[in-house]
Amino acid sequence: MVVIYCEGPRGGQIKDEDEIIRYVDTACAELDIRKAEIDVVVYNKFPKDYYDWLGCCYGSLDEGMVIELTRDQEDMFQTLAHEMIHVKQFLTGQYPSERVALTLEKRLHREVCHKLNLDT
Repeated sequence: MVVIYCEGPRGGQIKDEDEIIRYVDTACAELDIRKAEIDVVVYNKFPKDYYDWLGCCYGSLDEGMVIELTRDQEDMFQTLAHEMIHVKQFLTGQYPSERVALTLEKRLHREVCHKLNLDT
Protein backbone atom coordinates (compact mmCIF):
# COMPACT_ATOMS: atom_id res chain seq x y z
CA MET A 1 0.00 0.00 0.00
CA VAL A 2 1.22 3.51 -0.82
CA VAL A 3 0.56 6.27 1.71
CA ILE A 4 1.13 9.85 0.54
CA TYR A 5 1.30 13.00 2.66
CA CYS A 6 1.68 16.54 1.39
CA GLU A 7 2.50 19.57 3.51
CA GLY A 8 4.26 22.90 3.76
CA PRO A 9 7.73 23.19 5.33
CA ARG A 10 6.33 23.64 8.84
CA GLY A 11 3.63 21.02 8.48
CA GLY A 12 0.98 23.40 7.17
CA GLN A 13 -1.64 22.57 4.58
CA ILE A 14 -0.97 23.69 1.00
CA LYS A 15 -3.50 24.83 -1.59
CA ASP A 16 -2.78 22.20 -4.27
CA GLU A 17 -2.38 19.26 -1.88
CA ASP A 18 -4.98 17.09 -3.66
CA GLU A 19 -3.40 17.66 -7.07
CA ILE A 20 0.07 16.77 -5.77
CA ILE A 21 -1.22 13.63 -4.04
CA ARG A 22 -3.00 12.53 -7.23
CA TYR A 23 0.18 13.16 -9.23
CA VAL A 24 2.35 11.13 -6.83
CA ASP A 25 -0.22 8.32 -6.66
CA THR A 26 -0.37 8.11 -10.46
CA ALA A 27 3.43 8.23 -10.71
CA CYS A 28 3.61 5.36 -8.20
CA ALA A 29 1.30 3.30 -10.41
CA GLU A 30 3.40 4.12 -13.50
CA LEU A 31 6.62 3.16 -11.67
CA ASP A 32 5.05 0.04 -10.13
CA ILE A 33 5.61 1.31 -6.58
CA ARG A 34 3.18 -0.68 -4.48
CA LYS A 35 4.49 -0.22 -0.97
CA ALA A 36 5.83 3.10 0.32
CA GLU A 37 5.17 6.01 2.61
CA ILE A 38 5.92 9.26 0.79
CA ASP A 39 5.88 12.73 2.35
CA VAL A 40 5.98 15.63 -0.12
CA VAL A 41 7.09 18.92 1.43
CA VAL A 42 6.50 22.01 -0.71
CA TYR A 43 8.39 25.26 -0.11
CA ASN A 44 7.53 28.58 -1.75
CA LYS A 45 11.28 29.12 -2.00
CA PHE A 46 14.05 26.84 -0.72
CA PRO A 47 16.28 28.07 2.10
CA LYS A 48 19.72 29.36 1.00
CA ASP A 49 21.50 26.16 2.02
CA TYR A 50 19.62 24.29 -0.76
CA TYR A 51 21.72 26.24 -3.28
CA ASP A 52 20.09 26.07 -6.73
CA TRP A 53 18.16 22.82 -6.19
CA LEU A 54 14.61 22.44 -7.45
CA GLY A 55 13.91 19.32 -5.41
CA CYS A 56 15.48 16.55 -3.39
CA CYS A 57 14.57 13.09 -2.21
CA TYR A 58 15.78 10.91 0.66
CA GLY A 59 14.68 8.04 2.87
CA SER A 60 14.08 4.31 2.72
CA LEU A 61 11.29 1.76 2.56
CA ASP A 62 11.48 1.24 6.33
CA GLU A 63 11.60 4.90 7.36
CA GLY A 64 9.56 6.40 4.53
CA MET A 65 10.52 8.66 1.66
CA VAL A 66 10.63 12.45 1.74
CA ILE A 67 10.46 14.61 -1.37
CA GLU A 68 11.16 18.31 -0.95
CA LEU A 69 10.17 20.71 -3.75
CA THR A 70 10.14 24.42 -4.36
CA ARG A 71 7.42 26.28 -6.22
CA ASP A 72 10.12 28.72 -7.37
CA GLN A 73 10.62 27.02 -10.76
CA GLU A 74 9.07 26.65 -14.20
CA ASP A 75 7.40 23.25 -13.71
CA MET A 76 7.21 21.85 -10.19
CA PHE A 77 5.44 18.73 -11.45
CA GLN A 78 8.24 17.75 -13.84
CA THR A 79 10.63 18.08 -10.89
CA LEU A 80 8.23 15.90 -8.91
CA ALA A 81 8.47 13.28 -11.69
CA HIS A 82 12.27 13.47 -11.44
CA GLU A 83 12.14 12.94 -7.67
CA MET A 84 9.71 10.03 -8.10
CA ILE A 85 12.37 8.30 -10.25
CA HIS A 86 14.71 8.69 -7.27
CA VAL A 87 12.02 7.28 -4.94
CA LYS A 88 11.89 4.16 -7.13
CA GLN A 89 15.70 3.96 -7.07
CA PHE A 90 15.82 4.20 -3.27
CA LEU A 91 13.03 1.65 -2.78
CA THR A 92 14.68 -0.89 -5.07
CA GLY A 93 18.11 -0.48 -3.45
CA GLN A 94 19.66 1.32 -6.42
CA TYR A 95 22.08 4.18 -6.03
CA PRO A 96 20.18 7.38 -6.97
CA SER A 97 21.40 8.28 -10.45
CA GLU A 98 20.88 11.79 -11.80
CA ARG A 99 21.56 10.54 -15.32
CA VAL A 100 18.75 7.97 -15.09
CA ALA A 101 16.34 10.44 -13.45
CA LEU A 102 17.05 13.09 -16.09
CA THR A 103 16.52 10.52 -18.85
CA LEU A 104 13.20 9.22 -17.50
CA GLU A 105 11.56 12.30 -15.91
CA LYS A 106 10.00 13.77 -19.06
CA ARG A 107 8.43 10.48 -20.13
CA LEU A 108 7.02 9.88 -16.64
CA HIS A 109 5.74 13.46 -16.47
CA ARG A 110 3.97 13.09 -19.85
CA GLU A 111 2.40 9.77 -18.83
CA VAL A 112 1.15 11.08 -15.48
CA CYS A 113 -0.22 14.27 -17.04
CA HIS A 114 -1.96 12.24 -19.74
CA LYS A 115 -3.62 9.97 -17.18
CA LEU A 116 -4.70 12.95 -15.08
CA ASN A 117 -5.75 15.04 -18.10
CA LEU A 118 -3.32 17.83 -17.19
CA ASP A 119 -1.57 20.14 -19.65
CA THR A 120 2.15 19.44 -20.14
